[in-house]
Amino acid sequence: MNNLFKKQDAEYIYDNYEYKKYTSREYITERIQKDSSLGIIEDDRLVGWIMIHDDGAIGMLNVLLAYRKKGYGYELTLAIKEVRQLRKKPFLHIEEDNIKSTKLALKLDLEKIEEFIGLN
Repeated sequence: MNNLFKKQDAEYIYDNYEYKKYTSREYITERIQKDSSLGIIEDDRLVGWIMIHDDGAIGMLNVLLAYRKKGYGYELTLAIKEVRQLRKKPFLHIEEDNIKSTKLALKLDLEKIEEFIGLN
């Protein structure tokens, strides 16, 4: 695992992030510079990553499609959870329809404590 992301990694992460409509290159660069972020390198390529959001939530977990089903999402989430616990209680925001992330969080002994209700 690697936590030494560079500015060009922010470009790569944005370009390969499935939820890019919710973020920006600038935000990813800021998160890399200001808080913990971890990645997995395989075949000399960044294939998975996770970061801490500006509100302290664990997020932006992504593993490239060709590298899924290897446990990388679990490894990244477990590692950043441990890093986060050194400073504050870890927490996540998960979209309601993101069943895989919900199952992963429960597997890591994180518990669902509230539901978000917002205005449309």
